Amino acid sequence: MDDNTYSMGFTTCSIRIRESIRIAEVYVELRDWNATRSYIINNNLLQQRTTSSSKKIYRELASRLKLLTEIEMLYLVNCTEEEKLTLLWIAVCRRYGFIREFVLETLHESNLLLDYHIKQSDFEVFFNSKLVSHEELNNISSATKNKVRQILFRMLSEVGLIHADNRIVRQSLSPALFDLLKSTDQNSLYLLPLYDAPNFIQR
Repeated sequence: MDDNTYSMGFTTCSIRIRESIRIAEVYVELRDWNATRSYIINNNLLQQRTTSSSKKIYRELASRLKLLTEIEMLYLVNCTEEEKLTLLWIAVCRRYGFIREFVLETLHESNLLLDYHIKQSDFEVFFNSKLVSHEELNNISSATKNKVRQILFRMLSEVGLIHADNRIVRQSLSPALFDLLKSTDQNSLYLLPLYDAPNFIQR
């Protein structure tokens, strides 16, 4: 697959908070992804009816978690629930270019402009703007496009970045998490609608 091609794997499962944290906990204990996969699948820790379903969900969730640094993974399993959501969201944005670019070009820009309502029309504008540079988007059906939008907005809601009415929930980070992200990947801070975003990130 072309490196520029969007992965839409997030449509197979959204944030899956409980399952993601369980995988992270096992990895931090074993420090080996192959051993983590075997332990998770063999013990059905994702609580799926079939092994094939467990493998599918594990593959998608692990592909996100693997993009966190070792220190971020350690922080993830020991931090508050709110901070867990933040780190899982950052992992999702690192994994899926479509989501990352939507956040940077729509959510982040809206926050800077003090426009705190993300509309479905914003998604349409973003999607259409990518049709030239991402030809694969021209080949998806209307039903798949709607699913992409629904899962994207569901994820934003699950991690607390938007309300039920799609209004942005501005974020504040603990000093510890802010310092961690600034040291590991400062660009990750742009993936969150922070209070006083420009000054906060530059400090």
